[in-house]
Amino acid sequence: MNIFDQDYPEYRYADEATSKHSDKLTDELKYALHLEKMFSSNKNFAFIYCNVLAFFLLGLESGLIKKDKLIVDSLKKLIVEYFSYIKGKIDVLPKSTDLSLDSELVKSSAYLVLQLAEQGFMLQGVTIKFTDVFNSAPSNMNITVKSSKICLTDHADAFLNDFKFIQEIGDYSKRLDKLSTLLGEVITSDFVEKYAIRKCKKLKNRSKQQGKGDLRLSLSFCL
Repeated sequence: MNIFDQDYPEYRYADEATSKHSDKLTDELKYALHLEKMFSSNKNFAFIYCNVLAFFLLGLESGLIKKDKLIVDSLKKLIVEYFSYIKGKIDVLPKSTDLSLDSELVKSSAYLVLQLAEQGFMLQGVTIKFTDVFNSAPSNMNITVKSSKICLTDHADAFLNDFKFIQEIGDYSKRLDKLSTLLGEVITSDFVEKYAIRKCKKLKNRSKQQGKGDLRLSLSFCL
């Protein structure tokens, strides 16, 4: 357990019904639902990771973060700098937090931000395994970096345009709400719906092969 682990169990599933049928869900869909629940339930989480994601993309866009094999290390350094700045100012990140480059918090946060960028169709040239980075520190994330192909997409441009607009809002509480919503839209539309659709396609194909069964109950597990 690593990323702000004090409330981890509370966010394990999107709702009670999902928890009851967790064995029917793919690991990817369970993780996507977990992210959706966590970020929608805790605006501070959403605020932190929406900012880190945006700063990471802006760094790549401006050249402050080089598009090379060291992109993960550069992201970790960015996280350390940002977390050091906000440490003690936000209740989920106390002053005692270990922010060394090799700490579980920094590593798992870097993996999460890469997942948000890559699975959110904002970053090309980098692939990462879509697996739960909260339950334990993954030993192998299957990160592949193709330096010559690293680039931002139109999705990234749209996300950054929205982010810059929100940053102009003077009222902090409103800005917090907007950033939470912005990240939530990425997770719901690009993560949850994608893996729910994949699950449904598998169920439909299985039903066709078996030639029997009522899909209505099965499909309820992936929507």
